[in-house]
Amino acid sequence: MVSKQTPRIYAEIEQTRPFARPQHVALVTLTRTADVLRHALERDLAPHGISPEQYNVLRILRGAGKAGHPTLEIARRMISRSPNVTRLIDKLVAGGFARREQGTRDRRQAFVHLTAAGRRQLETLDMIVEGAREQLSLTDRESAMLVRLLDKIREGMARPTAAERGRASVERGAGPPPAAQPSAARPDWYEKEILRSGDGGTGFSGGD
Repeated sequence: MVSKQTPRIYAEIEQTRPFARPQHVALVTLTRTADVLRHALERDLAPHGISPEQYNVLRILRGAGKAGHPTLEIARRMISRSPNVTRLIDKLVAGGFARREQGTRDRRQAFVHLTAAGRRQLETLDMIVEGAREQLSLTDRESAMLVRLLDKIREGMARPTAAERGRASVERGAGPPPAAQPSAARPDWYEKEILRSGDGGTGFSGGD
């Protein structure tokens, strides 16, 4: 039975056995929370036919102003890593929310710009996302503390994807990147605790 002092994640995933370490509880809780946040955003944006990733792209284009951004720069700035940035942009262009123009210096490179329709759509979506922000129920101090902790987690866990290594290599003019090394095996506690509890997926999806 889960007591009042037991983290709520135990009841949510029906975990009856205690996790081996507090860090395991933190990892599962963080993963679960990310999934809840993503589904909430998807639910709110769905009536407008926009995915969270497309919303992110629209905001990036608004920040770019009249100069716009090439596709690789948009990919670099996105919150969620996506292997299908071109397809995301294609859908925005098809919907009239963005447009592509050839670069003036290098006509082989296309720049993506936000259209007037995209700006109007973004204003509507901003109000929806602002409503989701209010549901976080965090004080300014709690928010700052949470950001510091999340920064610490990313610093310890973030690794560049193969696509990101390839882009960096091309930009340096160093040719193709070296083959990726096999990732380390998952620790025993991951298999025993997370997978057994049915929470093995991260819930993070880069594509739409």
